[in-house]
Amino acid sequence: MIFEVQDLAVASPATVSRCGMIYVEPSSMGWEPLKDSWMNTLPPLIEPHKPRIEELFTWLVKPCMAFVRKNCKELIPTSDINLPVALMNIFDSMIDEFRVELADGEDFDEIMAPKDQKIFVDCVFLFSVVWSIGGTTENEGREKFDFFLRKLVDGKVDPSPERTDFDLGPGLEIVPPTEKRVAKAYPKATEGSVYDMHFEKDKFRWTNWLKTVKDEPIREELEFQNIVVTTIDTIRYRYIFDVLATHGKHVLFGGPTGTGKTVYIKQSLDAMDKDKWTNIQSTFSAQTNANQIQDIIDNKLDKRKKGVFGPKQGTRAVVFIDDLNMPMLEEYGAQPPIEIIRQWLDHGGWYDREELTMRKLVDIQFCAAMGPPGGGRNPVTPRMLRHFNQISICDFDDNSLRRVYTAITDWWCRRASVPKDVALKLPGKLVEATLEIYNTIKRELLPTPMKSHYTYNMRDISKVWQGVSMIGEAPQNQLELIRLWSHETLRVFHDRLVNDEDRMWFFEFLKQMVDRHTGQKFDKVFASWDFDKNGTVDIVELRRLMFASFMDGAGAEGKYAEVKDVDALQRLVTEQLVEYNQSGKMRMDLVLFLYAAEHICRISRVIRQDLGNALLVGVGGSGRQSLTRIAAFMAEYEVYSIEITKSYTQVEWRDDLKNVLRKAGGEGSPTVFLFNDTQIKMESFLEDINNILNTGEVPNMFAKDETAQVIDMVTPRAVKAGVNAGSRADLFQFFVDECRRNLHMVLCFSPVGDAFRERLRKFPSLVNCCTIDWF
Repeated sequence: MIFEVQDLAVASPATVSRCGMIYVEPSSMGWEPLKDSWMNTLPPLIEPHKPRIEELFTWLVKPCMAFVRKNCKELIPTSDINLPVALMNIFDSMIDEFRVELADGEDFDEIMAPKDQKIFVDCVFLFSVVWSIGGTTENEGREKFDFFLRKLVDGKVDPSPERTDFDLGPGLEIVPPTEKRVAKAYPKATEGSVYDMHFEKDKFRWTNWLKTVKDEPIREELEFQNIVVTTIDTIRYRYIFDVLATHGKHVLFGGPTGTGKTVYIKQSLDAMDKDKWTNIQSTFSAQTNANQIQDIIDNKLDKRKKGVFGPKQGTRAVVFIDDLNMPMLEEYGAQPPIEIIRQWLDHGGWYDREELTMRKLVDIQFCAAMGPPGGGRNPVTPRMLRHFNQISICDFDDNSLRRVYTAITDWWCRRASVPKDVALKLPGKLVEATLEIYNTIKRELLPTPMKSHYTYNMRDISKVWQGVSMIGEAPQNQLELIRLWSHETLRVFHDRLVNDEDRMWFFEFLKQMVDRHTGQKFDKVFASWDFDKNGTVDIVELRRLMFASFMDGAGAEGKYAEVKDVDALQRLVTEQLVEYNQSGKMRMDLVLFLYAAEHICRISRVIRQDLGNALLVGVGGSGRQSLTRIAAFMAEYEVYSIEITKSYTQVEWRDDLKNVLRKAGGEGSPTVFLFNDTQIKMESFLEDINNILNTGEVPNMFAKDETAQVIDMVTPRAVKAGVNAGSRADLFQFFVDECRRNLHMVLCFSPVGDAFRERLRKFPSLVNCCTIDWF
């Protein structure tokens, strides 16, 4: 028997003592043999350039890898063989120009001049180095790598092993090629880093990514959640993904939450030619098991011949797995869902669990997204990661964020007809203030065991501007807009804070932001909230700053507007409670004071937003469920909640979920799904909620006949919306989109004990996809 293991962490002494041990270290073989065999697979037309490619490998790869290992931090660790293989994959995917079929007597030099061929090979190789060896590090590492690579390419790095200019480890000698320069040098550093440069193959030159697309304002008729602003990141990551995926390579995007990994991949998959490509999407969470992912993939594949399965004949399937590293480790430290995928990557198939025969899967490939290990995310075995081309998706820099949110505020000002004097002066300053709040709160209010939900990402900035864009009538002056913006930042950042000390800190900081960025004094902006007339507005007085969409009419007619008269608000809420009790629903005997009115406004704001979900955190009896019922009643939404009995199991839970999804997606009626943590009989309930928050569906929940039923329910609406009625996949996607639009999850959790903290760690969507309100 031969065992091949990574380490002996789970081997018993008895096993170890009975086996002879051979330790194989990675450096003894190195990556050169892989390169030699890869060189033999290159197209014949590139033959004259092989000596040059060999020289480029010798000159650039070792120094660049040594530099990354010594000076840069990787978001997701890679092995030394991984990086050169990634380089070969990118290079291989970008040389289609050398794969043309020549007619008899035709000379390739007539199609592409020899001088251009040299430029092409050199620049594509450099591009591949940047996005393989330099593509796995974070922002700080990218700045260092940019500086080093420019120096290396210009021949300004000391080649001797005794160098002092850069730390590349001991004994590394740099061997420059015979032609000391690359055929086409990078533009000056002032035009952008090497990561900002794209090699235009048809023009044989380097161009900044942003110059490759036209800059157009956002169309006014778009809804907020459908807006995509083109930034340098959206262009380059989609380009790299498209190049690799269309050439059959497995791609892995790694990076912090909210950086757009999933969006880039989904956009690219949606843009692929439907006649040649299909996609299968799934999201992993802590509770995912190997059988689930195997069933999801198997159900989407057809039988080709005995024991061989694949997508529709003539197409390739891309399997996209989000949150790849979420599954929990089993007893011996493995992650079964990842091991089953690795079985396909290594052996081209897996076993049919009923017939116990090998199923060979053809014409499929994988792409995945994952966050860095830590906080519920686990390190993934390097045996899995070695199959992927890893690209790290870094946090947006402030310039990209500015570009995104300036475009969004410009769209809102045009759409809401904001007066010119307000639209020209203020929105840009408020974007700056929002970015400063976001960067500071991430730095100052860090998560601790007591405050495990203090994690902030890009979605929070979006929620601020989504709230601003909900306003019914455009602000007529600067003060109104500042109040609206202040209210939205309070709802997004302040409502999750757990103690008075943090709330006070945020209040003081918001005060500074208004004073510093808007050119107005905070106390003047909120002068009418100064009830004790002492000239300053304090945090207690600011609690009365509320916006609501039910003051001027119930249901969809109500416009989101500032509450000028708090007493009128309380009277209205009390009247609505009386009406609610008369409507024959579950009677609630409540006394509604200001505190309750505040939370009703907050809940009402979230459930009226597209994709609005709320996580209400407070101890039992703090009014989370009663206030949600009133808010939903005023918005004329249906409230759906489950009833737990002794015999309630996964089957009844799935039936309840199907009912609520049919209501929201099939019938199109706005629905609030109210779920309490005392109803969690099994943790798998949260697994399903996590999926609904993330994608709007629970994979494989509907049987084939039930899928046909919901498709029939939505077909008339889908045809009106311009969906292709002949495609069942498009119709089901319309159903899922309707579920996301109409179903609002309101989750009531108690912060007492460890369960809350554990759940937030295992199911990241509870924080990422919900607006948190701490009672």
